[in-house]
Amino acid sequence: PMVAAVLTVAAVTAGALDVVADRDARHVLGALADERLPRGTGPAALRPDQIRYHLVAARAAGGRQTPSGFAAALARLDDAHGLSPRDPVVENERSLVLLQRAELFGDDASIDAARTALRRLARDDPHNAEVKRRLKAADALQKSAANGT
Repeated sequence: PMVAAVLTVAAVTAGALDVVADRDARHVLGALADERLPRGTGPAALRPDQIRYHLVAARAAGGRQTPSGFAAALARLDDAHGLSPRDPVVENERSLVLLQRAELFGDDASIDAARTALRRLARDDPHNAEVKRRLKAADALQKSAANGT
């Protein structure tokens, strides 16, 4: 009976934290441009063991479309990667952030990082049409940068 009681309390606590974290996640996604959302706050702080909340935080940070926003998004994706290395959802989100950064800034390092991430995804999932489309976009950015246009 004692073990069952402890497990019940743990399950209720985790469930309550999930409800609060889900509410916070909706709030964060609704305010993507809020630059006051520091790392270690929001739904990922309530449930650091849940990848989805790290993805929410990454999407919110990357939504700012600034160098610091992209850096924060990648840091939050690193947190998610720590929970589940090579998770295809995390890798896909990382490639999207890297491509958005490359499209916005167009520097060689950003383009190379995006192409590397997308080539790895294409190798792991060769039938993913979205990854192929993003890889073509990254290759076009690289060609434009090489031509100076």
